[in-house]
Amino acid sequence: MKQKRIRKAWNLFGDIGRGGLVAAATLLPDRPGSARPRVNAGLCLYAIKSAVSVLKKVVPERRPDGEDEESFPSEHAAQCVAAAMIIEREYPGQVGALAYGLAGAVCLSRIESRKHHPRDVIAGAAIGAGVVWASLRLHRWAGQRFGPRQLLRA
Repeated sequence: MKQKRIRKAWNLFGDIGRGGLVAAATLLPDRPGSARPRVNAGLCLYAIKSAVSVLKKVVPERRPDGEDEESFPSEHAAQCVAAAMIIEREYPGQVGALAYGLAGAVCLSRIESRKHHPRDVIAGAAIGAGVVWASLRLHRWAGQRFGPRQLLRA
């Protein structure tokens, strides 16, 4: 009984942590011209949600707690790592480090709550980091191809 309460607490922590990181990644850039970073963050998080949804259907894997067969990959890990990367780009230093720390704690919570195997969390984190990296590369390429002024006008 005590173990079940502990797992529920870890699960709740993971849900709240993910919500906070995702909200911060999309709402924190609060300065003139911050619409583009917010849109980019939203697009990254949407791409992650889509990729993870497809993978959960293609690779059915039973969760450690036996709840369902949607263990692989961890969407919490993917979104939290991506959100931490986005926050760190906008607020390098202590705020970015705090975001990474919270993302790591959420990733741990997914294992401790028995919602995911460690490999699910690692794969999710890799997906989150990969999507943000690809987004940054695409933005850099578009800036070189079309010029930074064209990107700012959109």
